[in-house]
Amino acid sequence: MAALAATSAFAQSSVTVYGVMDAAYKNYTLKNNAGEVLIKSNGVSDGSNAGSRVGFRGVEDLGNGRNANFVFEAGIVVAGPDGFANRSGAEGAQVAGVSNSGNMPLGAYGSNSNTRQAYVSASDKGLGELRIGYQYTELYNTSTNTGFFIGQEQPGGFLHKISNGEFGGTRANGLVYVSPKIAGTTTVTAQYGAGTARNDFESDLAAGQNGYKVNNAKRQSLGALFEQGPLRVGAAYTTYKQEQTLGTGTSSSVFGVSTANADLKATSFTSNLTQLNASYDFGMIKPVVQYVKGEKDLTSVTGAAGTETNGTIGKTVGKYDYKATTYGFTAPYGAATFFVLGGSGKITSATADINKYKQTQYGVRYALSKRTTAYVAAGTSKDEAAASAAASTAGGKSTYSAIGMTHSF
Repeated sequence: MAALAATSAFAQSSVTVYGVMDAAYKNYTLKNNAGEVLIKSNGVSDGSNAGSRVGFRGVEDLGNGRNANFVFEAGIVVAGPDGFANRSGAEGAQVAGVSNSGNMPLGAYGSNSNTRQAYVSASDKGLGELRIGYQYTELYNTSTNTGFFIGQEQPGGFLHKISNGEFGGTRANGLVYVSPKIAGTTTVTAQYGAGTARNDFESDLAAGQNGYKVNNAKRQSLGALFEQGPLRVGAAYTTYKQEQTLGTGTSSSVFGVSTANADLKATSFTSNLTQLNASYDFGMIKPVVQYVKGEKDLTSVTGAAGTETNGTIGKTVGKYDYKATTYGFTAPYGAATFFVLGGSGKITSATADINKYKQTQYGVRYALSKRTTAYVAAGTSKDEAAASAAASTAGGKSTYSAIGMTHSF
């Protein structure tokens, strides 16, 4: 009985429900470089300031500074009937259920994706935390969740995460280790993810079968966040490798992979991304800068049309470089915080600029309370390398404005 009493003394647990609701009235226009309007919309929309979500967070005290934890977080739609049916993110700009983000990067967001995070973990006060499950990638944490991105995830504010999809996306299955704060200043995060959907010898595939003979992916990331007084510095390095080959035959499906689809193809590549961020809070103003540099070596594309569509643009086999810099500042004034953001970036092949972006964004957030924020924002982005033909669907310039409110609970 004494042992049971001692056990119950530390085996305390709790579950917290949390979330964000964000809605706005938006105006959005997308034009090609010939000045032709490709998209023009306005109306009540999912918000600009934060991705709406609901989550459950559980903690069980195991004693001696150790905990067992879980997180489940799902995206929700505010300006539509989908409810929990999709995770459009803050940049989705949904008007009457139609995405109007044009050809601008969406990273890992998708209309059929609902789960934002789902993992279990064990933590120790002195050793850190080990998580397993579907989580934010360190790429995404560094670009967006660590506080260096001061704008809004709308066209005009995407360069901090240029072509996330090329480097493994914003969320992924894997193992993640988060260190305790080292010397009171630095937190280190290491991430490893690997998946084998199909990896067999050709002889294992019966006659008439088709699909992926090999379908492997491997991600490795290492990040660090330094915080001391008003100075914050973040860095991350991510490598991502995808290896795919197709089987043979013509059956309609095998192992859940549709093979009658004429678009079925196998894509193999290696990529790496370096991210560097910094900010310094002077009190009346806080400047922020973000820099990303990535390389992608597309080694093989087989099947279908022979072009690669991973990420934001279709490309052929070859090497590609990604560079982007964003800079800006926030300035508090009473309950209001003003922000200004600018930047440029480009994606280049061995012979030409595929995309050449410039962006501006500005706005103000006003704290109505600790949990509720009203905001007004506007932004523009321009791709100087976009096709100029009037009939082209390549967006040369986008503009948006929004007025909305975010409530956290």
